[in-house]
Parts: sequence; structure tokens; C-alpha cells
Amino acid sequence: LEFRRVLFRSRYGITGQEPAVLGNRILCCVHPDNSNGLGICLEVEGDQVKEVWRDKLLDNYSCNYIVWKGHVFGIQHNDTTSRIGPLYCFDVATGKKKWEIPLVDRANSAGMLATGGGLLFTGDVNGKFIALDEDTGQTLWSFQTSSGINATAVTYTHKGKQYVSIASGLGGNSARGMARGNVPLGGTMWTFAVME
Repeated sequence: LEFRRVLFRSRYGITGQEPAVLGNRILCCVHPDNSNGLGICLEVEGDQVKEVWRDKLLDNYSCNYIVWKGHVFGIQHNDTTSRIGPLYCFDVATGKKKWEIPLVDRANSAGMLATGGGLLFTGDVNGKFIALDEDTGQTLWSFQTSSGINATAVTYTHKGKQYVSIASGLGGNSARGMARGNVPLGGTMWTFAVME
């Protein structure tokens, strides 16, 4: 196992989302003016760092994303304006958008989970837990929980069966602000079997 330290100086502060790594590429979400996010993909070769692409695909106050199978799946949201960002997928190598699904009603602060079976799981501040097709972004299944979701789902197997669990219950000032007093409080752990 080899560890290297590569120094990359940028005029932007890297904030909001931790960098994601895929091979020798690093995806960063930066906020150059503390409001609009900018996605930057860097490539590391030895001690050299070069910028591969930059795009406003991550154009918002905060962005939750995961890197899976060479793609970034994420949620744009901005709880400081009326704009509600979409769920999105784009190619890490090129920065080109594959699909985008608009969010309705309220912004979202839940994380995303990808499974080996081609499913993405996320939730919204209204308490809806959803499964999406990773290739198209189409909603395949949804379930209304008892409170808002601003957590990331987990998956595991037990006796050969796959399960997905999600916590619902508003927590933190951001989620409560997005809910605007219209979503019940409460804390529940929900577990679902993933059918084949």
C-alpha cells in the first residue's frame, strides 16, 4: 500500500462535500463565492495534478454525491433560495450529464446509496424513501415514512437476503429549515427487503 501526498493549490476553497476519488481522478465540489458550487475533476499522475474538467453540474449551496461505476450520482439542493435542485448522474471521465430528475416540493439533504443490482436509494425531507434505476433515474419504488429523511441508507445481507435500512426523523437546522414546520418530527428506523 502506497501513500502519497500531492499538493494542489486552488483559488477556490473546497467546502461542502468531501472530495471523491475514482482511480487517479479526484472530484471536488467547491464554492468560490460561498453560494454557487462548481464541480472540478482533477487527474493525479505522480506529483503532477491537472484539471480535467469543470462544470456547474454541482451548481448549488451544497451537494450530496457518490461515485459509482464511473459515474457521479447526486442531489443538488439549496436551502437559501426557492430553487430546488435535481437528482442527477454524470460521467466522471467527461463531466457530461447522463440524466437529471427534477425534485418537487422541497429541497433534499439525504445522502445516496448505490447497490450492485443497479438501484439507487435516497429520500426527501417530506419522508419519501425512493429507489431509482441507476441507468435512467426512473423511480422504481417509493415508500412514505413517518418523518423527513436527511440520512443515507445502508444495505446489508442476512441469511442470504439483501436489506436496505433508512432512518427518518428531522435532524439538524438545515433539514428543519427545508421542512418549514410542515413535516412531523420523530425518529424511526425502517428496513426493507430487496426483492430479486
